[in-house]
Amino acid sequence: MSDTAWVALGATVVLFAGLAYLSIRKKTGFSVRVLIATVLGIVVGIAFKGHTDYVAAFGSVWSNAIAAIVVPLLLFSVIAAITNLGESLKLRNIGIKTVVFLLINTFTAALITLGLALLFRVGEGFKFTLPTDYQQREVPAVLDTIVALFPTNLVQNWYSNQVVPVVIFAILVAVAYNSAAKGAAAVKPFKAFVDAGNVVLSKATQIVVGFTPYAVLALIAAAVSNSDVAALLPLVTVLVVAYVAMILQLFIVQPLILSVTTRLSPIPFFKAYWP
Repeated sequence: MSDTAWVALGATVVLFAGLAYLSIRKKTGFSVRVLIATVLGIVVGIAFKGHTDYVAAFGSVWSNAIAAIVVPLLLFSVIAAITNLGESLKLRNIGIKTVVFLLINTFTAALITLGLALLFRVGEGFKFTLPTDYQQREVPAVLDTIVALFPTNLVQNWYSNQVVPVVIFAILVAVAYNSAAKGAAAVKPFKAFVDAGNVVLSKATQIVVGFTPYAVLALIAAAVSNSDVAALLPLVTVLVVAYVAMILQLFIVQPLILSVTTRLSPIPFFKAYWP
């Protein structure tokens, strides 16, 4: 590595210290620090173009940590949530409402995204050349896709970060516990283990997510450093579309869906969600 790469690393560490100062001393909000980190990442990427390998390592470590914790967190949180419900009838009603709400929410989100993408002409002016060693992947058949959604080998699903099979496995385990727990004290330690694991993994997730501003700085710096800045400018439109779509979905569509499906005011939802 060149001396410039070490200088880039040193400059990044100084900026990390600045972000930590904003968090600890100034109590700057998380979102504000992420936005500041994004700007700083662009500056570092431009200033040390082609010399951000050491800087990128911070982002890679954070990405790996996030990937490592997703599956176990899902496994424990889903089992804990369903076992807390207890009654199968209540579980079925909540499950049906959840699936319906998810489908409606996803459908409207897709429509908004497609509409905004066409309106803003996303993709125009963006030039991207595929690597010469790129090999096209075969799209699996519909039946194979459906079968792959169900768990086969939990360890393999966990290793491959296959979320849906893990969730289905967690639901099966939780329903089995609810059935076995009726008058059976022997399974109570399992519930205590799951609840404790859920708490610990939730805290671990909070710790990892707390490093997001530093990871954003590193990842943005590496992306800008290894790319043609002029070629990335059309992607600004993608960011604009993404934020507009999320605002529309969160503050207009989702409250409307909540009001129609639950016949309740969305205000309590926002009060609980806002923190």
